[in-house]
Amino acid sequence: MNMKQFNKELLTSDWRRNRPEKFGLRMTDQKTIYKHERLLPPELIKGKSILDIGSYISQTGDWCLNNGAVRYTGVEIIKEFADKGVELMQKYHPDENWNIITSSLEDYFANHTEKYDIIFCWGVSFSQIDHAWFIKNLCERCDHMALNWRHPKVMWNDNQHEISDELWRKLEYDIPYQEWQEDEMTQTSGKNASVYCASVHTSMKAVQLLMRMNGFSSSTDSYDYFKKVIPEDIGMFRDKNRPGFFVVEGTRDAAATRPNLFNEMVNNPEVWNEKWIDWS
Repeated sequence: MNMKQFNKELLTSDWRRNRPEKFGLRMTDQKTIYKHERLLPPELIKGKSILDIGSYISQTGDWCLNNGAVRYTGVEIIKEFADKGVELMQKYHPDENWNIITSSLEDYFANHTEKYDIIFCWGVSFSQIDHAWFIKNLCERCDHMALNWRHPKVMWNDNQHEISDELWRKLEYDIPYQEWQEDEMTQTSGKNASVYCASVHTSMKAVQLLMRMNGFSSSTDSYDYFKKVIPEDIGMFRDKNRPGFFVVEGTRDAAATRPNLFNEMVNNPEVWNEKWIDWS
């Protein structure tokens, strides 16, 4: 399928190109193109509705409408970013079906229940504190999602040399866990600016587990792809000055095996009896 690129101004207007690496992932035109070509290809989005969580200046809206999406909604908490997105979308997509909402996710989820075919979320999850709540709300509103996350590894900054390569890979791919940071992570907050804030980092396996709890299967194939094409940003790095990010895609799947939660098992005699342990 023929793939159309961004209107150039959507790339040149990206202030994150100026971000020092110590304050997060520095974007380039090629990185922006890579993530959209891989996660939102025309064959996936044609005829579909898209919800963009953390829409920034609506680059994703431009890409999706250029490549056949029929509806786009962006949600952005920073008014400066949302206003720039509106300006650019009005210029390049004046007669198309799009909307940009300036809102926190708490307010958005409380006041909007519309369903979308696809949710795209890049650079947002690590500033959300309750990831179970976050993923549950995403899963309630779509059939497919692509999420960008930050690896939890700050806890090992001072003793990484004690962790074997085998265990490091398990921490990267196979073990569900989480870490918190207090006012140490930077989040882009304005033109050429960031703020220090509290953050929560959930491992890739834990994100997949949370997806499965909500009836979604998941894939890390795109994570392995991005490790090859954006190796400076994507991966779990031993260098404590490199944060390291990952990508997970999820798809609604009736066959997804949900983990057994105690409060749900109480009301499900079949599962309750299967998992029952008689101490005697």
